[in-house]
Amino acid sequence: MVHMHNVTARLNATFFYGLSLMGIFAGISAVTGVLSERTATAEINNIQVQYVYNNTRFKWDESDIKFDLEADLSNSFDWNVKLLFIWVEVEYSENFVIIWDKII
Repeated sequence: MVHMHNVTARLNATFFYGLSLMGIFAGISAVTGVLSERTATAEINNIQVQYVYNNTRFKWDESDIKFDLEADLSNSFDWNVKLLFIWVEVEYSENFVIIWDKII
């Protein structure tokens, strides 16, 4: 005689089988994200400082800078990367200042 499982036992088995698969795929995703080598190279050329202004009223410095940026970000993209946040940071009077940023 064949023993049949009821509906709740079948739903329970199906649910936890799917949950197990999702856990395995999440673990694989985390491991591949940690193990992949993400390097980028960038080069800034033709730096031209248009003006530098010390705003004493609001106590900040203003500057207009033009530069050419060439970057190779191809190693940073794989199946697990949705977007990149990149920036250019300069050191000014012993402080680090972000002068340009972009979300790619």
